[in-house]
Amino acid sequence: MTTLGLPLTFSYQEGLRSVGAWLDVRGYREIRITEEDDALVVEAATGPLCRSSPVEVFRFDAERMMRLREAALNDRGAPRAHPSHGGVDSDRL
Repeated sequence: MTTLGLPLTFSYQEGLRSVGAWLDVRGYREIRITEEDDALVVEAATGPLCRSSPVEVFRFDAERMMRLREAALNDRGAPRAHPSHGGVDSDRL
């Protein structure tokens, strides 16, 4: 995550992998990830497949990325429930 200028102890790829796992377990699709200031901003479609699906926006700063990474490491190899069961609770992020 060096391009964000964040004091993180893991690679950019590992950060994206953690975000991807979090999104995947919740069933998000049509993902757009951008960098803004010192955070990753994620836009993701929810709901049924259609042209006007609602979009949620998440901002992952350094603190949230560290928590997300720890949760992803703990979840690796664990069965995935889909969507919104198990893994990281979005309210804790």
